[in-house]
Amino acid sequence: MIIGVHLPLLTLVRIEACCPADGHHIVFALIGCLFFALLAVPALACLIFPRVTREWENPLLRIGKPIYISIIAALVRWRWLAAPVVRLMLAWDAFLGRAASGPNPALHG
Repeated sequence: MIIGVHLPLLTLVRIEACCPADGHHIVFALIGCLFFALLAVPALACLIFPRVTREWENPLLRIGKPIYISIIAALVRWRWLAAPVVRLMLAWDAFLGRAASGPNPALHG
């Protein structure tokens, strides 16, 4: 995706006569980084890190998972109430967004 952002530089080569190779340099550097990340990094990681790894459970996830599951279960159980509340919140946010996007009286004296 980042390479696609820089592709317009390749189309400006004939229009902007200065530094025509900039687009090529950027795109080829990004492609090289992509190949390095996909091919070299996993191989180096296998060489550097030991074969035996120890897994551990994050204590915050252990505490937060039951809370998250209970919230999701309540929202599913009361979906007839949750959906309209969310719609009202989105409508209120859209209303406030339009109200706040007007001219700022402090700036216009």
